[in-house]
Amino acid sequence: MGLVTLGIFSHTIQGLVAAIFLMLAHGLVSSALFIAVTLLYERHHTRLVKYYRGMAITMPLYGILMLTLVLANASIPLSCNFIGEFISLLAAFEYSFIIGLLASLGMVLSAGYSIYLYNRICFGFPSRYLYFSRDINRRE
Repeated sequence: MGLVTLGIFSHTIQGLVAAIFLMLAHGLVSSALFIAVTLLYERHHTRLVKYYRGMAITMPLYGILMLTLVLANASIPLSCNFIGEFISLLAAFEYSFIIGLLASLGMVLSAGYSIYLYNRICFGFPSRYLYFSRDINRRE
């Protein structure tokens, strides 16, 4: 959401368009990520990440869904997040090179942490605490 603020205060049309794209994308992707985390919490009643190792082995459909959402959050090309962040960075670099560079660094660190968290949850040796995990069904 910092890129939304950056786009708005760049005082350009590109910044405003980027802010609108990012607000729409944030509303969709972040709410879907919260729902995905809630699915895990409803099944296992814990929020500690160390208990969720190897979820892709016991819940492969959940792993695919989570990967799609994490990559959309990390702004892969052809996602609405990518369009908004790219245009916002263009507006930031037009305003100031240093501000654009700092925003780019924050974007890379955020994407790296998202992928790191996905790796900790879905891969690795299966957790001994969560033996009986059922995969997501059609209702979910």
